[in-house]
Amino acid sequence: MPSHSSFPAVLIPSSSAGANAETSLWQVQVVGGGRRAFVFQVLNAAREALLHHPDENVRNLQELEAQKMVKLIVGAPPTIGSNDPDSVGIVTWNPVLYAAGPTPNAALEFIHLVVQHKVRSGKITMPQFAVQVFADQDIQPPTPWQAVLSADMPDPMPSPFLALPPRGRRHVLCQLERQAPEKQAEDSDEERDGQEGVKYIFSVFGGIYAFRGRFEEHSIPGAQVQIDPNTQEYVRMVEFSGLEGGKPSLTDILQNCLQQIPMFFINMAGSDDEAPETLTSV
Repeated sequence: MPSHSSFPAVLIPSSSAGANAETSLWQVQVVGGGRRAFVFQVLNAAREALLHHPDENVRNLQELEAQKMVKLIVGAPPTIGSNDPDSVGIVTWNPVLYAAGPTPNAALEFIHLVVQHKVRSGKITMPQFAVQVFADQDIQPPTPWQAVLSADMPDPMPSPFLALPPRGRRHVLCQLERQAPEKQAEDSDEERDGQEGVKYIFSVFGGIYAFRGRFEEHSIPGAQVQIDPNTQEYVRMVEFSGLEGGKPSLTDILQNCLQQIPMFFINMAGSDDEAPETLTSV
């Protein structure tokens, strides 16, 4: 068997990125030594390959999304503005697939369809296919795919933020900020506890429009925040006096509102504050 680097390995960062409360959304990035077999001129190849899709109701990319719930994004830069407005690491022209459903198999079948078309056209030889998964993901990929644990691959999984999100150009971002207590009155004789009055603010922003219904359902307040004289940011936020006490609110946002979608975390707490690693346990 060839080494893993010869596979067009596929990344599945999350099985619960939340198309809605009942439907999982999978992100699929093609990586590894065989990546070019799929990504080179992928848009033209996909259009041609879909003319031979076994489902006669799927003959173009729009029907692929409507019927199979698979969306191909080629990663083209915008005509105006930045390709990575939030500096999260988006790579220009990095194709990505999103598949809604209990498994990512529809996306894997589409990749195989495109590669098969290129083989029939004499452009490439047939590579081997491996889907890179986490140990807790029970994936049974379709033929000819092989499931390979992430821990067994020589290279780490790339960031889910290297590719564009399923809608728009902004991923979901979150920020933890510590607001210091007001200064003790100079004439006060009472010794102030260093943690008294400390407030933490956890805010979510960026590509959050699709989740507005669940934010409203769970009573997560929203506000317009002035970033600079020309820019306003709409955020959802909660406040709490300590990270331990904030766990219920954080759990509500991360699990119930955002369905555990990968978020780009911006830590605004200082080195002397409670460890932000607490967030990983919610």
